[in-house]
Amino acid sequence: MKIVAVGYPLMHSRQYRILESKKHEVHIITPKKWQNVFRLPKDYDSIHFHFCDDKFHGNASLYFIPCVSKYVKELKPDLIFTMAEPWSLLVTNNEMIANKFKIPHVIAMWENLDKDLPFPFSRFEKRNIKGIEGLINGNPEGWEIYKRKGAKCLHHIDPLGAVDIKEFSKKKGDLRKELKLKGKKVILYAGRFVPQKGLLYIINSMGEVLKNVDNAHYLFVGKGELEERLKEEIRKKGVEDRVTIINWVPREKMPMLYNTADVFLYPSYRTKKWAEQFGFALIEAMACETPVITASSGSIPWVVGDAAIVVKPKNSDELGKAIVKVLTDDKLRRRLIEKGKKRAKYFSVEEVRKRYFKFFEDVAKKCRKE
Repeated sequence: MKIVAVGYPLMHSRQYRILESKKHEVHIITPKKWQNVFRLPKDYDSIHFHFCDDKFHGNASLYFIPCVSKYVKELKPDLIFTMAEPWSLLVTNNEMIANKFKIPHVIAMWENLDKDLPFPFSRFEKRNIKGIEGLINGNPEGWEIYKRKGAKCLHHIDPLGAVDIKEFSKKKGDLRKELKLKGKKVILYAGRFVPQKGLLYIINSMGEVLKNVDNAHYLFVGKGELEERLKEEIRKKGVEDRVTIINWVPREKMPMLYNTADVFLYPSYRTKKWAEQFGFALIEAMACETPVITASSGSIPWVVGDAAIVVKPKNSDELGKAIVKVLTDDKLRRRLIEKGKKRAKYFSVEEVRKRYFKFFEDVAKKCRKE
């Protein structure tokens, strides 16, 4: 089977590795401007990369890659795969190409909010969801939205990417010595410092935790608009000696960061314009055998299944009690670690890849262009 895959997310190894295959021939077309920034390989196993000029570069809704038509004509693929939202000009352009050459078209998308789109994007969306042969939603909420909007194509639910469980592993060591955290019960948050990630609710949970766990220590890793407010709240509580804040950890040290933690926190909450679409950090932490506490927001409950403690969003009391429980109950910790490893395997590169190609094969067999 020959596949032409298109989209700027495919420049990231988390995405393009799920298209690696010895059985199938895969060609990825992505903007030339990203080639040097991300140091993409010319070939990645069975994947052939083609770097082309794009129009409206940097605008996720308007950009498209004119050379797709040329490559489709030359390569004669069995399927076109576009990683972009259905209202985008990229999907619209690729759908026209798929129709022209009578090739099945599959798109993969993250959106899990029912947005009121302006013209012409509302027109693009309506046309594309009726024309495509396959739809991969990164979460169950997305499929429910597009089912209501009239999507009748074959569909599949899986993340637009996966976690390398060989990279994210307990075997990678930790950063306790480097960060001077030996002997501490480390409570980790890693991500953007923005309100919807629930950082202020983590701060407000400290009273319960520090009262019940003598050697508890909070580790915040990231940066963003909330950083100064975060530091101010910590100063007000007088707990500077129980908190470490660092802005950045190199990608290659992220497994060591998760391994440093006794519990990983991800207490996001939904806003009018945003909801968690997946949360790869949840799976990365589980792969490193770090227990996870998160919130019932967006697609998180589906992502973690029964492998994490899920609290109500914006509930510091419940969050604090959950942290204490995980840090003091060894039986619970062991259960979360074992279930977390199984959940991480489900979202591993190898497993997601199998499901993607099975879906591509189903679409190619059953939904060829008339």
